[in-house]
Amino acid sequence: MGKSANTSDITTVLNDQDHQLYPTFELGGDAYLKAGPIGLEVLGTLKDTVSVFDITQAYPNTLQADLQNILNLYNPIDFANEFDYTNEVPRKFDNNNQFLVKVSSFGPALTYQFGDQKTTFQKETIKDLLFRGTSIGLDLGFLELKVGKGLTDLGLYQVAWPQNFFGFQFAIKVKKAWYLQTNVSFISALQGRYTDLKQSGATSDIGTLYDLSGILPDQNMVFGLSTGHANKYFSVDASFSLSLYNENAGTIVDVNQLATDLENQGGPDLDTYVGYLDKIHAVFPILDYFLPSNGLVSGIVDKDLWGISYGVEAKVPKLGIQAWIRKTDATYKSLGSSLATDEFTFGSTVEQRYGDFSFRGGYSFKMDNIADILFNDIIALVKPDLAPTSTPTAADISNIVHTVQAGVDTPQHKLLGTLGFDYTFAYETTNAEALAKDAADAATETAIKTSTDNDTTLSHTGELRWRSARYKIGSVTTNFGAKTKDSYVTKHTVDGTADGTTFWELGYALSGSVNFSRYTLSLGFDQTWSTEPSSLTSFGYDAKFGIKETFFDTINFTASFDQAFRASLEAYKVTGSFALEKRLGLITVSTNLDVSFYDSLLDDSDDAITSTLTVKGVFSK
Repeated sequence: MGKSANTSDITTVLNDQDHQLYPTFELGGDAYLKAGPIGLEVLGTLKDTVSVFDITQAYPNTLQADLQNILNLYNPIDFANEFDYTNEVPRKFDNNNQFLVKVSSFGPALTYQFGDQKTTFQKETIKDLLFRGTSIGLDLGFLELKVGKGLTDLGLYQVAWPQNFFGFQFAIKVKKAWYLQTNVSFISALQGRYTDLKQSGATSDIGTLYDLSGILPDQNMVFGLSTGHANKYFSVDASFSLSLYNENAGTIVDVNQLATDLENQGGPDLDTYVGYLDKIHAVFPILDYFLPSNGLVSGIVDKDLWGISYGVEAKVPKLGIQAWIRKTDATYKSLGSSLATDEFTFGSTVEQRYGDFSFRGGYSFKMDNIADILFNDIIALVKPDLAPTSTPTAADISNIVHTVQAGVDTPQHKLLGTLGFDYTFAYETTNAEALAKDAADAATETAIKTSTDNDTTLSHTGELRWRSARYKIGSVTTNFGAKTKDSYVTKHTVDGTADGTTFWELGYALSGSVNFSRYTLSLGFDQTWSTEPSSLTSFGYDAKFGIKETFFDTINFTASFDQAFRASLEAYKVTGSFALEKRLGLITVSTNLDVSFYDSLLDDSDDAITSTLTVKGVFSK
């Protein structure tokens, strides 16, 4: 409501509304058959949420697109068919349809999967990557092999390039005590046979089909290597990974022409090596995934093509000890992994129980703005003369955070409940002082010291939590909770200038619930504020009321009211919901109404009211 104008006129408000209806459906099943050492599993799901106004456009379009994927991907070694988009019907809508066929032999010894699946190679490279395609796995205990190939992004018309994935992992193990594994993976948004694309300036047919002239296709290759030792007492894992990411693979470079141009300009004769590349491509068409392009060349020149990550992690489970060190530069691009980039971190944590008490503690170090690892770490180690020698500037300032944590949880007491306490000390600083000492001149030294990135802050934070036991008096059951989190902050340096400002950041929350027969009532209140000048103070009020086992199985009402103050009230938000659920034989029907109103006293354009009505029916045995 109110998207066109800010008004208090009720007629304008009522006329200025959007109405949308999104039916959601899910229909699926699975079957499993085993005969001796051979197992067969088939599962499929049709699942979608689509506006009623788009149904005629979405269907049969999405089903046709799913069928096209299956026909293009079913043969894992037929690259030509996979990249052939002749008479392709563009996918205009996304969905959650899934299809999977899995054949196993002698348990996990040999598996084949075709359809929608998930794979993990190395947590820094491929982790829980969803794709549609084919995979083969071999697990002999001492030897593991994984190969996967398919689409990670199916592509929407005029929205995204369909991204194709190929990955390979090989690992050996010695009685589960030592292992070594390597993997290489590709994701390429530029689809098409290399022979059709190698002319400089050529346009991919799929790019024309999807009308993606304004969106650049990208490509990424990730190589990983890890080794480690594991036994019942401890484990150690060391890993290294390299990524090559090209954000613009649109302008293809002819490899043979490139080799000829280099030779004509006095460079080496690369014809022999190009021949090797052709032989490799005949077996594994690597150039279908990582095509040489002008973007690749510019990435090499700008030193942002490659990214590197390496580190070691150790665990002692019985003592609850975990320690790590890892360094990753900003240009590292993983595939389906949540690895933090542009970060150097190390530390250790310990969590242990003594009796019914739980203790924990730890220290961590984090540093950002990591220089290129290839040139500054690896090449500098192997060939020091080739290491970068540029003098530091303010752009080289890194934020550094030292964090110390300690905590304890008490056992459950039948009357007093449980208590938990955590203390955190954080020292946030920079490397500006060290950089300034190596500055080339006084002006650069001053710029580093007075940079807005040159801040130093100390903070002490304590959090105390209490959760009561469940108290029962007749048919009434109650429980309560409370917590407070408070910090004392000291700003030692701001923009390189001594400051000394101190302030408190304070907050607490209270909660409680009462259960009587079929009725449940829960209430909550929280407040946060700070003694720092011009800081924000917020209040939150929450309530939930539920009824069970009436004509409806459940009836729930929820409401919340939030306020934000500075010198005076600046904004508030009111939300509420009403939900019903009823099971009728094999069908469970539910209805949920959510309403939200936000009012800013500073800017009326931020005001908003939203409401959502959801009606859902689920068929289940």
